[in-house]
Amino acid sequence: MFKMWKWLVGILVIAVLAGITLQFASLFSPPGRPDGHSPSIFQRAARLLFPGNRAVDGTKVPERDRKLEMSGETVSRLRAVYGGAMEDPGVQVRAIEEIRRILMAEFPKTWHARMNEALHMVFPEKQGQLAKVSAKLDRYNAWLEQNWGGLLGLRSSERNAILWGKRREIFGQAADDIWADERRMEKISQVLDGLNSAKGAPLSEKLAFFEATIRQEYARQADAFIRDHQSELLDRFLGMESVQADLKRMRPQERRQALLAIRKALGMDEETLKRLDELEKIRDQRWEKGLAYLKERRRIVGASQGEARERMLDELRARYFGPDAPVIAGEEASGFSRFAARRVYGKN
Repeated sequence: MFKMWKWLVGILVIAVLAGITLQFASLFSPPGRPDGHSPSIFQRAARLLFPGNRAVDGTKVPERDRKLEMSGETVSRLRAVYGGAMEDPGVQVRAIEEIRRILMAEFPKTWHARMNEALHMVFPEKQGQLAKVSAKLDRYNAWLEQNWGGLLGLRSSERNAILWGKRREIFGQAADDIWADERRMEKISQVLDGLNSAKGAPLSEKLAFFEATIRQEYARQADAFIRDHQSELLDRFLGMESVQADLKRMRPQERRQALLAIRKALGMDEETLKRLDELEKIRDQRWEKGLAYLKERRRIVGASQGEARERMLDELRARYFGPDAPVIAGEEASGFSRFAARRVYGKN
């Protein structure tokens, strides 16, 4: 009798648990999908934890049906960055371009149709004006995409003339404000071209004229421009043939002082100046040793051959370069000679 009651109680417990399980499972069971497939139990549970998560629930809303949403943080940042100078055409274009990048990341196929809504969301009081600028930008970019292949084949002066003609046709005088930085860089490039062809002008005068041009073009923003474009400005100034010729004529100590003055004029701090001056000393020593090695190497190559030549070259590399001798040997075996290359002062 006791065994029978134990058996009946077991059946009753199983039945109760089964009923609870069915009730609990129903909480996770939304109506079936139209395609006849029901979500898995894992998807049902995840829907309760992460409602609206398309990656979890196995559905995907088409891009065209998704609502445009922009976080309050993003809107606040855009207003803080651009809102204080929205009368400036250049600022307007930069704001439009950033909003476009945000939309294109989320809506790669429908971003263009959402531009006006996004502009209203961020700058409601300027939406109409910005929409007109955005349309002009579309027109200019379409023209640029269609004609860029032909423009690349032109000389820079011809290409710039055509570009500026189209910009002014579409944007009017606002083009000068929109591409103000480009115009300033063109002026700096013209100055560099002139300095490169100037004969008889000492290096110090070239540097002073170059710095004065930057400060004239950028006025109050000159220090910030120099800081942000320091490497580019240094590369362009040191890359001029006339500047390299001036530096080559100098003795090592004089040349290091000249490089120090150039870098200081272009905004380098004292710690960086000191570090680069030490680097220049090392470069001078390396090149002095390398050119002496190259001279002896040429003598050996011209006076010997076969195994005797290779043995003498191995000894020569070991004497000049110590543990780095195998590296130099490998370079020469591949046809490269680092010390036969042109030295660019301030760079290598």
